[in-house]
Amino acid sequence: MKFYVKNDVLTTDDKWPTTVLGAKIASIQKWFNVRKLKPLSPGGRDTCALCKMFYTSPLNSYTECTDCPILKITGKSTCNGTPHYKACRQLTRDPGTYYIDREIRFLISLLPGLGWLRRGMKQEDDNYA
Repeated sequence: MKFYVKNDVLTTDDKWPTTVLGAKIASIQKWFNVRKLKPLSPGGRDTCALCKMFYTSPLNSYTECTDCPILKITGKSTCNGTPHYKACRQLTRDPGTYYIDREIRFLISLLPGLGWLRRGMKQEDDNYA
């Protein structure tokens, strides 16, 4: 997928993948673009292929991620337990890429045969601050 920054927010006009593997790959592509383009916001669910496929809450309440591969690994919805939220904060508070790189590594570990990449990665806390 191709991503670009508009008004400091990562965005895309591409069609969303229709397979789980395609959604995983597109989510990895998103975060590589976040690392490269450094938007102030990674775009949230609007730019996440996995969210487009698995987020089912009709009330926009961040409570449902039915069957999402991330939920299956962490046992938590909305990417809690992953480096996601710290990576998002890093865009506005820290010029480095440590948590962005950890998010990319976590997402790559979702690909078939690469779960070993999660070894040694502690589950992130759910602190949004």
